[in-house]
Order: sequence, then structure tokens, then C-alpha cells
Amino acid sequence: MCRRRLFLPAALLTAVLAAAIALGLWYTRPRSWDALVGNAEAAALSALYSEATLTVTTGGGSTADVSTYRADGALAPDTPGGAALLSVLEDGRYRAALLNLAGPRDQLGQDTGGSVQLSLTLDDGTALSLTFGDAGQLTVGREDGLYAYTADCGQYEALAALIRVHGQPVSEDGAPAP
Repeated sequence: MCRRRLFLPAALLTAVLAAAIALGLWYTRPRSWDALVGNAEAAALSALYSEATLTVTTGGGSTADVSTYRADGALAPDTPGGAALLSVLEDGRYRAALLNLAGPRDQLGQDTGGSVQLSLTLDDGTALSLTFGDAGQLTVGREDGLYAYTADCGQYEALAALIRVHGQPVSEDGAPAP
């Protein structure tokens, strides 16, 4: 008799856990670019790439060298560089973080030595802010807040390379570097 009383709660708990695991696996499945941003086309695009290199000196001190490149007009959607950048985004796959289930965030941190920041305006007027970290993290900023994703391996490197090729070095104060 006691076993029967325990069977129903144990079966119910097992079913709830299985459903939660299935939901988590479904939610974090790879998504296409269109699933991430919708079917709208890019109307405007600007890009910024920065990377910090830490050098440890023999005396135990360290110095950080920050390289920054900005590419705005050179990566417009109707230019070859912009088309290449959009192709990298469209060919990628993105996995949503489970923390997105709680709703958008006001702040998301990235533990990274480098980042690619893209400001994208779609032809339907939607403005997106995308920040790719060098460890594969992606933060998508929308009007209602920030969402966390994981991007494909190599996507950060491909975007950074395009911005270095088509962009211009920028000094620490934001002015074009000499």
C-alpha cells in the first residue's frame, strides 16, 4: 500500500522533470538568422571591433594594448563588405540561453578580451544592437531589453576580420587613428 502512495508522486515528478528537460533542449536548439531577427532585410549597418591584448612584463607588471576599428559606410548593406558581413550573420546558427525564459535583461556581462559590436536597422524600422564576444557569446539588444545567445564557432573571427579589412583604426578618444 505504501509503495502505491509513493508511485504517483514519483511518476508525476519524473514527468515534470522530463518535460522541463525537453523544453530546455527545444529552447536552446540552433536557430537561423531569420528566426533570430525575422524576415526583414538590413537597411543600415555600422560596426565596431575592439580587442585587448595583455602583455606581462618581466618585472611582474602588465600592459594592455587595445586595438579598435570602426566600419560604418564601408559596410553598408549594399556594399561588397556589408554583403559579406550579412552573409556571415545569415549563415550562422544561434542558441538561446535559458536565462532568456525569464524575459529580457537590463544588463548582460561578457567576460571577453575582444568584441564585435554591430548596430543594425532593419527595413521594417526595427533597431538591433548585436555584441559578439570572442568566446562565442552574443548579446542581442532590442527595444524591450537584452537577450543572450551563443553564436557559431568562428563567427566572431570572421566578423572581426571583415571589420579590420573594411574599417579604419580608431584611437582611444574615438577619433580616427593616424
